[in-house]
Amino acid sequence: MIKLHSGHELRRIVIFGIVGVSATLIHVLVAHLFYAVIKDRFTASLVGFCLAFVFSYLAHRQFTFHDATKGSPVRFVIVAGSGFVFSLFVLDHLSAFPAWLALTLSIGVIPLWSFLMSRLWVFSFPEK
Repeated sequence: MIKLHSGHELRRIVIFGIVGVSATLIHVLVAHLFYAVIKDRFTASLVGFCLAFVFSYLAHRQFTFHDATKGSPVRFVIVAGSGFVFSLFVLDHLSAFPAWLALTLSIGVIPLWSFLMSRLWVFSFPEK
């Protein structure tokens, strides 16, 4: 069980937020840059996602979940991939919106899912 009242978990959430915001900014900025060149929302979002994914796993392993006994890159791929697929579903349903808004909103759904699954499933922690 996650004890959100502990100072350690609150610190982890803050660091997760910093890494997550950074990864999200990478995703959004790269997606917008690629969209400006290729005019394809899905490809642009995929390229941004790939760069943000690499940054995110490395930063979370090093900073957010540094005290984990292990982290599974395969599980992280599953979590990130499922979050990305859901964001594409949202993106598809926002096709009436301007591209910049649709990309930004669809990418914004990923962080909560990612934290919960990373904390509960991707990274292993010693029993206390």
